[in-house]
Amino acid sequence: MEEKINISLPVEVEYIIDMLYKNGYNCYAVGGCVRDSLMGEKPKDWDLTTDANPETVKNLFSHLQTVDIGMKHGTVGIIINDKVYETTTFRCEKGYGDNRHPDAVEFVRDVKEDLKRRDFTVNAMAYNRKDGLLDFFGGRRDLQYKTLRCVGDSKSRFSEDALRILRCLRFSSVLGFSIEPETALGMRESVQGLKNISAERISSEFFKLICGKDARFVLRRYKEIFKILFPEIKPLFETKIKYRDYNGVIKERTLWQYSAGALSFVKNYQEKDHEYALRFAVLFHCLGSPVMEINNITDCGFETLSAAVAEEILLRLHCSNSLSETAVALIKNRSADISEDKASVKRLLNKFGYEKTFLLFDFWQCIYRGINIPEIKKRYFASLKCSEMLYEIVRNGECYRLRELNITGKDLISAGIVDGKIIGSILNYLLNMVIEEEVKNDKETLMKKAKEYFLKN
Repeated sequence: MEEKINISLPVEVEYIIDMLYKNGYNCYAVGGCVRDSLMGEKPKDWDLTTDANPETVKNLFSHLQTVDIGMKHGTVGIIINDKVYETTTFRCEKGYGDNRHPDAVEFVRDVKEDLKRRDFTVNAMAYNRKDGLLDFFGGRRDLQYKTLRCVGDSKSRFSEDALRILRCLRFSSVLGFSIEPETALGMRESVQGLKNISAERISSEFFKLICGKDARFVLRRYKEIFKILFPEIKPLFETKIKYRDYNGVIKERTLWQYSAGALSFVKNYQEKDHEYALRFAVLFHCLGSPVMEINNITDCGFETLSAAVAEEILLRLHCSNSLSETAVALIKNRSADISEDKASVKRLLNKFGYEKTFLLFDFWQCIYRGINIPEIKKRYFASLKCSEMLYEIVRNGECYRLRELNITGKDLISAGIVDGKIIGSILNYLLNMVIEEEVKNDKETLMKKAKEYFLKN
């Protein structure tokens, strides 16, 4: 006897399904929400599919607010308790001239026809209480075996929408699923279609992908696909570095293997742009090394070249200025001086601010961790020590910028020092003394030092 699957649906989803059912229409929760529920995870969004056409859906829910999300493709948003529930008419699609969007959409009555057009078996399941789980293509089995498999012919699925290639890689990275051989072959055979996908779409999928728990495996295993997106990484596949493991054995790996592997040391951040910038910097911080080696460049550090190439990629991906600036700053400072003293940490805090300094220490720890080379190990442990000091400085409210200095320009004006340039020089002089712990950050002491400086200059 087949096991009965029960999925707990939100009351709002049940309401939409029941309303359509009472009026003679079928309706199901579909796609990622069903997949996540079967995996024991709470879905972020609930999408529905129905045999009712969009106008009928709007009429049936006219007592609620609705939004026309994509009427041409059959999608109406039903708003309940400030949340949008996308409800789409069963459809089949024809022609994908741009490798992304269907040339024509035809509404159908059969839910199986709708599910057949979807990308992967794990996303091609539907559910309601009446009919239970609809799984025509083995999605639940693939979930159990943690496998990504296309619905139908893989090359056709990826040719229809090349973005599915990145979605597949992203699912593999985030969920830790393997990609079955025919699906992997279909991706490789259709990879040129990625050139037709917008930068914004690629950027969205790529940054989610590099945040996945298995990102390092996906990046290494499918490097030829990533080369289509980022031709600049090809030299990293061929440039090798030698290192000694902790058993003293000398080993070799490519710069791409090393950079992708370092992603596994990145922590999850609440602020996603910070995590994206850090992960991007970790992955692409070696871009300049092969360029210098091939062209025999010796008049600049490879960090400068790496940052320049990385900046071009970020520009191409249409990333925000904040994300780009942070990632480039991390790469540029890959080999910045690491001194295990508070004054050095405060100087970094003054230069970059708290958030970027915090990211810089994390960046160093990720790229230096696990490399058994004395100089690298020294930098790794120094970065750990600096992180501890950073927390202590911030926790204790210690001064590292002008706003925390216990003297202001107004205080100096009151003391008879009115020249703006001199005031700026004095404040920076005093801040440097406080950072170097040459004087205490109290108003009386600072005023005394300010007057001494003024008389000398």
